[in-house]
Amino acid sequence: MPKPHVSVIIPAYNEEGVLQRNVEEIISTLSAAPWSWEIILVNDGSSDNTGKVMELLSRKYKQIRAFHHPFNRGRGAAMRTGFDNAGGDIIVTLDADLSYSPRHVTALVAAIEKSNADIVQGSPYMKGGRAVNVPFFRLFLSRMGNKILTLSFGHDLTVVTGILRAYRRHVLDSLNLKSEGKDIHLEIMSKALDLGFKVKEIPAVLRWRKVKKNGKPARKSKFKLARLLSEHLAFTFSETPFLLLGSVGLLFVLAGLLLGFYIIYLWLHATLDPTRPIVYLMVLLLLSGIQGLMFAFLASQNRSQRRELIIIQSQLRNLDKKLKK
Repeated sequence: MPKPHVSVIIPAYNEEGVLQRNVEEIISTLSAAPWSWEIILVNDGSSDNTGKVMELLSRKYKQIRAFHHPFNRGRGAAMRTGFDNAGGDIIVTLDADLSYSPRHVTALVAAIEKSNADIVQGSPYMKGGRAVNVPFFRLFLSRMGNKILTLSFGHDLTVVTGILRAYRRHVLDSLNLKSEGKDIHLEIMSKALDLGFKVKEIPAVLRWRKVKKNGKPARKSKFKLARLLSEHLAFTFSETPFLLLGSVGLLFVLAGLLLGFYIIYLWLHATLDPTRPIVYLMVLLLLSGIQGLMFAFLASQNRSQRRELIIIQSQLRNLDKKLKK
């Protein structure tokens, strides 16, 4: 088969009930596209018949290739398997449950071809985008989480956790990806921006389908509040440590200074008792705040060194690929 222009990567875990219908819907859309394409299906250790469905599809359609993990490793691992085996010049990632319509694939490819962007992603949170059938609480937390995360990136983006993206091949070839889970979307965006790649957003419609499979809804939230918050906070801290440690440290210093002014006021009016707990509290706040600012500075230096390491790793990966050709 000739080299495809576009590779569509679809990671799947226990999607037996909807996979064949959804993949054939994707094929129907791609068949009308003016470019050559392939679909990479990655079975991430499903416990149902997802793997068998993939094999049937790969035998039925020459543009489909299927890969299997012996056990469930996570979305990140499945996507990395797809990246390693994709042959296209443009690589698109899509959910198996089609929470984003296959029409978005052609929109992403058109946008990346007409622009100088290295990555184009679909966003339901920008003007022109929307979310349909998504539970209010789930949608609210997703939007707030993305707003917090975009602060750490320092770029004008509305979403950084979505799977709906198109990449130029050289972007993924340059990245040394490690994530096993859904945090791979954050890892890709962080490292791509560190390397200076350009990112463009287009409006997208996120639609949770109400189709039943095995008597249950085809899409239900697997959202874990505590886990999501901890992952997002950890990532925000790693990207912009001053945003957390620095802010807390500065707050403690300001509180200590305010107490200090109050203590001076008491001293001037001869009402200060040096054994009062307020004096010890002032000292504790000032010391804690200064220590927090020092940790924030050191963490920021560490982040800068990590950014330099990402650049060096990218250069080594590119050199290694050139030597292998």
